[in-house]
Amino acid sequence: MQKHPIKIAAKRRFNRFRRSLAHIDALPQLSFLAAIIGVIIGLIIVVFRLLIEVPLSFLLPEHNENFEALAFEHRLFLIAIGSAILILFFSRLSKSSTEISLSHVVERMHNHQGKLPFKNWLVQFFGGVICMVTGQSVGREGPVAHLGAGAASQLGQRLKLPNNSIHTLIGCGVAAAISASFNTPMAGVIFAMEILLLQYTTAGFLPIILSSVIGALVAKALLEDSAFVFIGDTSIASLKELPFVALVGLGAALFGGCYVKLNLYALKFNHLPIGIRIGLAGVLMLIGAALVPEIMGLGYDTINMTLTLQGEAAVGTLIISFLVIAVTKLIVTPIIIGLGVPGGLIGPQLVIGACLGGAIGHAANALMPELGATPGFYVALGMAGMMASVLNAPLTALVTVLELTYNPNIIFSTMLVIVVASVTTRQLFGVKGIVSEQLLQSGREPDVRPVKQALSQAGVATLMNTNFVTLKQLISYDQLETALKLSPEWVVIEDDYGNYPHLRHTTGLRNYLTLLNKSAQNDDTNRASLVNTFHTINLLQVPGTIHCLSAIPEPSSLYDALQVIKDSQTDALYVSAYNQQEKDIICGIITLEAIERYYIPSEFIHASS
Repeated sequence: MQKHPIKIAAKRRFNRFRRSLAHIDALPQLSFLAAIIGVIIGLIIVVFRLLIEVPLSFLLPEHNENFEALAFEHRLFLIAIGSAILILFFSRLSKSSTEISLSHVVERMHNHQGKLPFKNWLVQFFGGVICMVTGQSVGREGPVAHLGAGAASQLGQRLKLPNNSIHTLIGCGVAAAISASFNTPMAGVIFAMEILLLQYTTAGFLPIILSSVIGALVAKALLEDSAFVFIGDTSIASLKELPFVALVGLGAALFGGCYVKLNLYALKFNHLPIGIRIGLAGVLMLIGAALVPEIMGLGYDTINMTLTLQGEAAVGTLIISFLVIAVTKLIVTPIIIGLGVPGGLIGPQLVIGACLGGAIGHAANALMPELGATPGFYVALGMAGMMASVLNAPLTALVTVLELTYNPNIIFSTMLVIVVASVTTRQLFGVKGIVSEQLLQSGREPDVRPVKQALSQAGVATLMNTNFVTLKQLISYDQLETALKLSPEWVVIEDDYGNYPHLRHTTGLRNYLTLLNKSAQNDDTNRASLVNTFHTINLLQVPGTIHCLSAIPEPSSLYDALQVIKDSQTDALYVSAYNQQEKDIICGIITLEAIERYYIPSEFIHASS
């Protein structure tokens, strides 16, 4: 059955569009896809949040964060039900399907060409909803980062886009998800670049900005604004406050280091069945919620409490209350997430940092009332310090707090806190960031070598040579002569089974035909006699270099091509077409020499010659 001409034309146009994404500077194409991803991810995050917030609006009085208002037995019942559902849910899954959240995204991004499994995405979606509806002490931002990355990856995989473009699209998905969840488009961009992509490029930066903005617009259009209270136009009142500012950084380093270490310790029990691990997490959560109900849920209402609860109680009581909440959440959250509860680690960091900063702010006010220190100012500093300490992402922490507070006056003090917290955490605890440490401990450390980073930014279509012909191994003189009249650079040799095991340059074949012609002229042999004498030519027996050839799919990156060349011990590849029905159709040729010329500076090439 003949295909419709319009469908054929559309398919060809899409194939050209898809192939153009292989280039490192495909900015317009990536921006177009980024806009689509921003809308899709924004809608997904809206649905995710509604599935959490709507049930909680019926379960909880006043607002959907008010777990503290529930009766003691109701709080415990809710947590127990949540743990039981998670045990039933996760016990039916394979171990590979329960790999979720931010570390999973980073590992798949750098070690698996950005291919995130759809099943893990579903586990994160529904597992996250169960956690947050039942008041587990987890965050929302880790799960939404996985949801954004997974949706973008699935889109790229379904459309068979080049692997190098999928990397950028995953960054777009994460930025849009963080932006839609936090209402922080700028922080979403920096988060994606600093934690996920681990590099800054113009071709990647601009699409991620676009996707982040659109994700925030979708969320703002369909949901309420951020749940955080506006801190106000506060700033450091006097340089005499600097010791207290530095103390926030030191406190954040201490709490952040413990946060990472506790999570890594809990991950050591990964060999236990998932049901036992989530059961243990449920018991710990029950104890924590029974003693300190403020640790339940996302904790944004607790952050708001640290901002608004001033002068309504004795300073000593406030300080102790804030520290108790911070320490309890510090113990419970990293352990239950390490045991397998499908929640995020980022939101709780902000709660812990806010409580720590609030306690230090009230202490500063009590010790030196003449300074007029604002506790809300220290709340923001604590959030930034804790985030920088745990994630080892100083720029993300700075931008996040700046957007959450709408207060540029805190930049100076926040930068000081971030430096103190980051340096102290690394020196005192020897950790580089919770995501890196999780992957290192599990033996899945991402490969971020400079060579891989450079070669992963471009697809094989960037360098493939399309000036080739495909010939059978045994051909006639006329067939070879006719093929060479097309001036190809390469000849792909097809065997009797329809495979393409060998490649050779046409220079040797041209020289061979020239020698035959000269030989015929010297012997006064006419062309018909020459053709008859060399009726069949074996292309593998003609003098010249013959390359062994392997296949690589067109969506592959240059780094994928380099790996295939090493694994197959060849020095050339043929690029197979996108369409599975056309898998034996060759799009082009790519050689090891071409890849080396791409990433090795010419100065080094000339120096070695």
